[in-house]
Amino acid sequence: MTTTFIQPAPQKSGMGCLGKGCLILIGLAIFLIIAFTVGGFIALRHVRTTYLPGNPQPLPSPAVMDVNSAEVQQRWETFESDAEAGRAASITLTEAELNALLESYPDTRGKYHATVQESLARLQVTLALDAYNSGVRVWFLKGRYLNADCIIEGSADGDPRHAKIREIKVNDHSVPDEILDWNYGSHSVHGAIGEILDQYHVTRLVIANGAITVETKASDDSD
Repeated sequence: MTTTFIQPAPQKSGMGCLGKGCLILIGLAIFLIIAFTVGGFIALRHVRTTYLPGNPQPLPSPAVMDVNSAEVQQRWETFESDAEAGRAASITLTEAELNALLESYPDTRGKYHATVQESLARLQVTLALDAYNSGVRVWFLKGRYLNADCIIEGSADGDPRHAKIREIKVNDHSVPDEILDWNYGSHSVHGAIGEILDQYHVTRLVIANGAITVETKASDDSD
């Protein structure tokens, strides 16, 4: 087997609205729900020390040998551009291709790792919270990390709304799956996922045979 040197393509510094929105939602929303919910019952200091460690968790080295990361990145950006423009689109990524894609962008490199087996995908996340995304720093997050992982199980009918996020862990603490339905104000994680699916007209999510397939429909298509 020939090992191909992988050099990130220079076109973009970020994944774009669709990809970044999904990753931020899966990663950061887990922490936000815990912070708002658990924080209402116990002190923020306890949340900080119990759920937010001072060191990032080591992620597995991505097995991306023989993956043309530039080609994968181009396929993703074409899919993302079509979805954001309201055009029908489809993309299939193997585990190696998905991890090569995550390694291609500075804002995801070294922060996410995916494992895809049969109809299950595992996402591991490690994020420095005091410097994350918007640049807004909160004093009690300084020097703390979100180390989390979860299992994403595709549905038998391929409907992304029927997919399940389960076995959520934050800093090795198990979190009940029902937390995704808990409301903060009028919002919940599942509600936010539905909004993203509607915004980009995502109609199908299939996890099978070590690969993930995502399909969108044209925005003017009737249901």
